[in-house]
Amino acid sequence: MAIRDNGTTWIIRINAKELIPVKSMMNLITLCKDGINDVKSIIIEMNYEVLPSQLILEYFLYFLDEVINNYPSLSGINKDSIDIDDDIILIEVTSKNEEATLKKK
Repeated sequence: MAIRDNGTTWIIRINAKELIPVKSMMNLITLCKDGINDVKSIIIEMNYEVLPSQLILEYFLYFLDEVINNYPSLSGINKDSIDIDDDIILIEVTSKNEEATLKKK
């Protein structure tokens, strides 16, 4: 459903049973980034019935890669050891600098 707000913004609300794969979602965000015609801004709101841990972890790893690209000092993080336990993403760092950088971002 798309709602037009003040003629310059659309809010797109998507209801889905499961989390949309990260690459598909990022493609949608990229396409909406610059708006269309007279619509300067498109905001996407998601509502999910089910949030599988594996897909949440996929989103987290996508954004972690973005942070690592901007902060190469984090490239030593072992992504294979990242896990979700009781709805909390657990990540091991090897230094206080890595921890501080991740908390900052």
